[in-house]
Amino acid sequence: MNQYRGSKRPKLLIVLITFALLASGLVFSFDHVTASSTTANTTDNKLPTVKSMDHLRKLLSENSYNYRIMAKGMAIDEAIPAPAVSNDMAQSKEFSSTNIQVAGVDEADLIKTDGTFIYQINNNALIITKAVPASQMQVMSRLDFSNDSFYPVDFYITDTRLVLIGTGHTERYLNPQPIRPLMEKYIMPPYYQEETTRAIVYDMSDKTNLVKTRELELKGNYLTSRRIGQTVYLISNDYLNYYPAQEVVPLPAYRDSAAGNQLTDIACEKISYFPNCIYNSYIVTAALQIDQPNQPAQVNSYLGTAENVYASLNNLYIAIPASARQVPVVKDSAVPEQSTPAVSTQIYRFSLKDKQINYSGSGTVPGRVLNQFSMDEYDNHFRIATTSEWYDRKSGAGSSNNIYILDNDLKIKGKIENIAPGEQIYSARFMGKRAYMVTFRTVDPLFVIDLSNPAQPTILGKLKIPGYSNYLHPYDENHIIGIGKDTVEMKGYGDQSQAYYLGIKVALFDVTDYNNPVEMDKVIIGDRGTESEVLQNHRALLFSREKNLLAFPITLAQIDKSNIKKAPGSLPAYGSFAFQGAYIYNISLDGGLRYKGRISHLSQEDYLKAGDYWSNPDSSIQRILYLGNNLYTVSNQAIMANQLSDLKPVGSIRF
Repeated sequence: MNQYRGSKRPKLLIVLITFALLASGLVFSFDHVTASSTTANTTDNKLPTVKSMDHLRKLLSENSYNYRIMAKGMAIDEAIPAPAVSNDMAQSKEFSSTNIQVAGVDEADLIKTDGTFIYQINNNALIITKAVPASQMQVMSRLDFSNDSFYPVDFYITDTRLVLIGTGHTERYLNPQPIRPLMEKYIMPPYYQEETTRAIVYDMSDKTNLVKTRELELKGNYLTSRRIGQTVYLISNDYLNYYPAQEVVPLPAYRDSAAGNQLTDIACEKISYFPNCIYNSYIVTAALQIDQPNQPAQVNSYLGTAENVYASLNNLYIAIPASARQVPVVKDSAVPEQSTPAVSTQIYRFSLKDKQINYSGSGTVPGRVLNQFSMDEYDNHFRIATTSEWYDRKSGAGSSNNIYILDNDLKIKGKIENIAPGEQIYSARFMGKRAYMVTFRTVDPLFVIDLSNPAQPTILGKLKIPGYSNYLHPYDENHIIGIGKDTVEMKGYGDQSQAYYLGIKVALFDVTDYNNPVEMDKVIIGDRGTESEVLQNHRALLFSREKNLLAFPITLAQIDKSNIKKAPGSLPAYGSFAFQGAYIYNISLDGGLRYKGRISHLSQEDYLKAGDYWSNPDSSIQRILYLGNNLYTVSNQAIMANQLSDLKPVGSIRF
């Protein structure tokens, strides 16, 4: 008994000492170095910088009211998609490319093609499949990361390079104060895991043997990226688990194979901050030259957080909601304030000149941004659509929507405010001198807005129809495709009108007459419960005006209307799972939207097993591509090829 108890005492002592050291905040790094001259251009002279660790702690303590913004980077679409880039290796004459926001600014995705090969992230692996000819598809290479602390998210391809981006973690050891010699052998330095963003560049000249040429790792969660030419721009959010008692605050860090392979802390004096928008986190930006493996990446760090990102060929913009210090008002409470202040959005511009990413200005607008497609740069002006929300004790909650045009100094030059009071923006699209905006509460108003005079934007017309569009895509200069949900309006609590969403709605709008936009055609797919990734991710859409082609993945829910008995005033019922795959339409101005067919990777047995819900993502179609005259559908289980003309199967490969 005594031997048992004695053997436990050192372990208990170790635990207690370790806990005390962690609680004291004495955190140092065993395996890190602190960057000074090794970090290229990490200080932007136009922003103040953190002077010391004490200054950093002071900034964080003074702004502890700011909450964390959970990162997001997906949204909808904005400028006419860039044409497919030709490739000397491509056997087919033409092929589809990723549906991007701005021509010339590529966006990473989980599936891409160069006209001959299809590249895909498949669970925790990267697979390259030779897709042409379609009847002889074969896997050329497979990189499996199942045993690595790396999870691939998306990637870019050029003629000879593949840039794989994903998330990982690194173990960081904490070095406590000196320990008495007698205790050293009993104490193992504690450590914790840090989330990181990793970009791995491969030379893929030989598709059967990809060669890693360099790697960049940023501390923090991967937010988004863009590629312009041979430069990839990365953004991560590094959230801080900071408490005022800590004497040492964790610093942002990075690891670049072109500058040594050691995780390097960015020194305090190299960290900039936004005076009006400080959060308990860091934004880490990087410019990576993918064709120059020996050139160190340019890494910058800012005290703050990034949420929505828009990029043009010249600038990158980060939009951050600015939190109010005031405590939210509770209706009928004793809180003296009569209302809560509306949230505003801080806009930070970063120049992409000379293949670098450097801060170049900031501005502020009222309201909150929906996504990246609520922002746009045109003719040296920045345009942004926002929704303002507030709460007043007397009148309750309120909202309205706005368009702001900012000049080159990011000062408001023109604006339209109080659009569609009581509603909020569901989608926005900027196209040259016009903007289109969909708001929603019970019906879907599509607003046509003239931006030709930046100082005086005006609403030209609007169209009110049932449903709403989550995503607006240009067909041409005078026609727009809207994809969203159909709705039904019903009386709700207190005899107030309430809208309930139903199936997927695809509509074609004619805006030739600015003052009187018209819904030319529409299709409704499925019932309540039908979903499509396009509603949240524009990259899932395949559209070609030249081929009269519109396609997207869908999970279909349908109601057996022959067995349903609906009581008067009852809520719309959810449908049961009926299909997962690709819906394909012919689309033209003469013929409108015409259903062409659908393709699924599920077997008949899969459908019989599914029941009311579908829960096998591996056989769900994620992307639809075309290579020459064939349509390819891609899932984790298979790639299938069908003729574009009649959707007749011509080949497939299973993984």
